[in-house]
Amino acid sequence: MKMKRALTLFISMVMLFSAVATTGFAEKIYPEKVYQLGIDSNTVWKYLDDNTDPAGDSSSAGYERTSWAAPDFDDSRWKTANGPFGAKKGGADLGYGYVADTVLLGCEGTNCIPTYFFRTEFEVPTLSGMTKLVGDIQYDDGAIIYINGKKAATLDDTAVTPEKKALCHPIDSNTVHGGSNYRYFTQITFEVYDLSILKQGKNTIAVELHNGNATSDNIWFNMTNLRLVDEPIEHVTNLCISMGDDESKANFTWHSTKKDANTLSFVKKSELIDGAMPENVQKISTTTIMSNDINKYCNKATVTGLEPDTEYVYMISGNGFQSNQYTFKTGAKGNFNFACLADAQIGASFGDASSGVFNKDTDTEEWKRTLYRLDNEEQFSDISFVFSLGDQVNKAWNEDEYDRFLDHDFFKKYRVATVIGNHDTNSNAYSQHFNIANESSQYGVTVAGGDSYFVYNDVLFIVLNNANELESADEHKAFMEQVMEETKNINFKWKIVAMHESVYTVSNHANDSHIIAPEGFRNNIAPIFEEMGIDVVLQGHDHVYCRTYIMDGIEPITESENYFYGKGRDKAPTAVSNPDGILYLTLNSATKAKSYKIKDQDFPFAAVKNQEHIPNVSKIEITDGKFSVVTYRTTDMTVVDEFTIYRDSAAKAFKDIDENDWFYNDVDLMGKNGIISGVSGDRFEPYTPATRGMTAAVLYRMKGSQPETGNLDFADIPVDSYFSKAASWAVYSGIMPGTDNYIFAPEQNITYKQFANALYHYAAPKNNPETDAIKWCEDNGVDCGVNDDEEISRAQMVSMISKLKKIVDTVQ
Repeated sequence: MKMKRALTLFISMVMLFSAVATTGFAEKIYPEKVYQLGIDSNTVWKYLDDNTDPAGDSSSAGYERTSWAAPDFDDSRWKTANGPFGAKKGGADLGYGYVADTVLLGCEGTNCIPTYFFRTEFEVPTLSGMTKLVGDIQYDDGAIIYINGKKAATLDDTAVTPEKKALCHPIDSNTVHGGSNYRYFTQITFEVYDLSILKQGKNTIAVELHNGNATSDNIWFNMTNLRLVDEPIEHVTNLCISMGDDESKANFTWHSTKKDANTLSFVKKSELIDGAMPENVQKISTTTIMSNDINKYCNKATVTGLEPDTEYVYMISGNGFQSNQYTFKTGAKGNFNFACLADAQIGASFGDASSGVFNKDTDTEEWKRTLYRLDNEEQFSDISFVFSLGDQVNKAWNEDEYDRFLDHDFFKKYRVATVIGNHDTNSNAYSQHFNIANESSQYGVTVAGGDSYFVYNDVLFIVLNNANELESADEHKAFMEQVMEETKNINFKWKIVAMHESVYTVSNHANDSHIIAPEGFRNNIAPIFEEMGIDVVLQGHDHVYCRTYIMDGIEPITESENYFYGKGRDKAPTAVSNPDGILYLTLNSATKAKSYKIKDQDFPFAAVKNQEHIPNVSKIEITDGKFSVVTYRTTDMTVVDEFTIYRDSAAKAFKDIDENDWFYNDVDLMGKNGIISGVSGDRFEPYTPATRGMTAAVLYRMKGSQPETGNLDFADIPVDSYFSKAASWAVYSGIMPGTDNYIFAPEQNITYKQFANALYHYAAPKNNPETDAIKWCEDNGVDCGVNDDEEISRAQMVSMISKLKKIVDTVQ
């Protein structure tokens, strides 16, 4: 049964009667003028609900589909009534308090009328000083609004078969089903910027309302609060920087209300003159087309010649319009990090079922929080770009959902790589919002786009469009073979595939037949990935977290001497060296839009599976010899899971140590287990003194599984420091004493005696505290041969920790 409840889709970016400061002008209160145009729920409309085409016979000469929307159209034979208009199984009550004043015919659940038509008039007192026409509308399932015969707004404008299959093109017939096919009606504020379609005096507004399919049992239309306002118009929206062919390029996309707002000026920040663009600033050529939002144009441009670790400034202008300046910084050459997330799916949250309100504000607020984390948390301070693994929006054609996904300052300063998801694929809107590099017009193609690839710092990223259930693995193989040929002169550090639909997952889509059947996508694509030398596959779709074991084809490698167990052998491996197989990661939703439970069945391939109904985001670190992923909860930035793939040696990541160093193997072992890290970037600083804070941190990591910390607060430790929880745990557990009340002294160098005491109490916390810790260390081979009160170095600390870990692992 199809039920209705209101979906609040759009809140104008500049609220009525709020103060807005605009660049280059004195502060002004908007709107200064509002003209209400007399359309509300009680407005009388002419309407047609008899399953006929008001424009006549579509096969006849001179047929014009929208002739019925013209002011001079004769609607004298149409019915007359006031709204709201609607029906549910032929009755007036849609539930949740929504009752139609006028019941529309032909919506009883079988052979439903595809389209209803409405017309009425309104008076415009003046257009002087006005900037846009604004109105509120509730509709189900799709609608097109005309003013004086001109198309003014399109709402869920997608054609659908009577059987509810999206046709992947806009509504082009008066007798076709169309729209979202959601169970709930949509409530939205629409805006019209081209006021030339209006005239002072009498105007005609017409609406065609489309039912989603032939078996729908409800329909709804209600328009209110039509008004003229003088609010400022945001001329540039949906500004996004997609990945270029390689790190030296960036592909820009933006939507504009002006056709000629299409000049992209780009310059190094260091070349600004008193904060202004120089006269000889580089102006980038742009392609411009009409976007699916009929009030906006889609613009694309590519910037080349980008230098690493450089800050650039850019702006958009044209015909008297000029945007603000925006700043964009490139990443460093060599090692790099990026953020990875999945399924923002703006518009998918079900809201409060008890109230009948279905609104996407929940997704939008969670998305804002995720982007805030990426832009402000220390963990992500060094990312070069962000990777979104598909389902950016919930309805492929919905421009409001794209507004909510893209209209954030974050996308003005970071490059973004995107994947086509199943919720993105049924419209070309995806291609109008992302400027995809090296996109195939032959392989993996849907209306949204095709397979693609880019190279970043000698890492190959292949992006497959597997959002169509009928896709062919052989087709993707042909594309990958083409990529390998085109890039054969590059010695890749890593080869990574990104695709939306997961082939190894544990929740709602775990048993999808087109994936797991013997002839399904998994069995066909996994051998191809192996043949192509793929190292890691990044996936989304299932709104759950799943990390596989290293996969040998379709067989999991559950036991291997190459695995490392940083949280103990009773837990999943935390690292692997030189794996002979592929790691598959399925990431949870970045907004909590929808949330699926883990299925109660055996998944032999799953090393880690997690579902806490909390948004996640991951950070991926790449060096020549290391691929590391850490997944965080966006609520508090605690770690969900982490895993590292090492090529050769973990110690090779550090440029200040050598294979001949006596502590090299200890650094390698502790690095692979995630227990130690560098001081900064690629430096380990082995001879720097170890501190009390470092000691607490490494023992805390070795303990694993986030042990009880006691939540102790120390006056000399910031809450967000890397050793805050570790220090609390160390004191709470009796492993290390504080130096005074509420003082831990994390930066104080630690002596051999102090360190030996910490190791002793870590390994044998219930033993007699009077036992000589140094003697215990020496008896167990956990010593470093220095005097009791001599400070130890980081190398000595790691050596002793490595020996202790071997003892602890043997006991376990």
